Amino acid sequence: MMDPSQQRAAMWVAAAALLGTGSSFWMLARIAGRLRRGQAVLPRQPRQPVPWGLGEVLLIAAGYVGLWVAAHMADRAVFGPLPSPAAVSAVAAPEGASAPTGTGRAHAGSGQAAGAGEPRPGRGDVDHRLIRLLRQRPHWATLLEALVVAAVIAPVVEEFLFRLVLQGYLESVESKLRRYLGFSPRAEGALAVLLASVFFAALHYREAEPPVHAEALVREFRCQAAASVATLLYGLIFLRGLSGATLEDLGIRRRMIGSDVRLGLGAFLIVAAPMYGIQIALALILPALVSKAIAPDPITLGLFALVLGTLYCRTHRIVPSITLHMALNATSVLLAWMTVPLVEA
Repeated sequence: MMDPSQQRAAMWVAAAALLGTGSSFWMLARIAGRLRRGQAVLPRQPRQPVPWGLGEVLLIAAGYVGLWVAAHMADRAVFGPLPSPAAVSAVAAPEGASAPTGTGRAHAGSGQAAGAGEPRPGRGDVDHRLIRLLRQRPHWATLLEALVVAAVIAPVVEEFLFRLVLQGYLESVESKLRRYLGFSPRAEGALAVLLASVFFAALHYREAEPPVHAEALVREFRCQAAASVATLLYGLIFLRGLSGATLEDLGIRRRMIGSDVRLGLGAFLIVAAPMYGIQIALALILPALVSKAIAPDPITLGLFALVLGTLYCRTHRIVPSITLHMALNATSVLLAWMTVPLVEA
């Protein structure tokens, strides 16, 4: 029988599933109505090719790698080596640490009292590191930091890198090769969307790994956030200064920001329920077909990237994709935090 915290978590999950499914059907019904009336759902907006080329794409990518390495080196220099799970003593958490605010019980799934920050030894974990951190430290402070990193910084930077910089460049290459490849005008931009999505999915490939200390996870995410923000600033200055990119080249039209946010939220209402349904199905099927040590994320995120890429390809504005990405990531973080009591020890 479930305890009160598990019952609350189950109710939240059920409510989110019903709301998401209902919203998806409602939006799909609206789209079907537009199609019956002969109205375009998302008209393609023409644009000039982006002013940057392969050299700029590679330099921005190299800049991110260099800033990521620099952030981790600075972290080690200031705070010392990362704590190792092998060096963590298997001692129970101090009295009171086993029942952090909002859970009311020891954290299930981390192998120790919640808040101790000590991972369960000897067991690989295929879950995303951010989810593992929320399970080890299910506090409000952890949730807020996770939302900043996953629902604000990551969507903005990833859409800038993958949709704006990479897909924008690929679209310009595709437009030059279209006459030679014989692409149909209706498929304009499809190859660029596909290639950028495959690359996005491949970089999210993840296998099971040994437990990681909570403090190491926190420091890792802070380094990643610092490198991401620095890359965004560096990339924007680089494209504006050296390539002469305008705000419109960078996918921003000030007068359309409000409508672009609504477009992104509408897309979220459509795709959220199917995306989570696919993720759950893959989590059940993939271990039997391939391996229990491989996460299904690349498949799900590859499909999600196709939606993000299509939004950018049709509008050539980055705000709709950023809004959709933010909404999905925020929902994932909140669901992971709310379902901590449902994770079995």
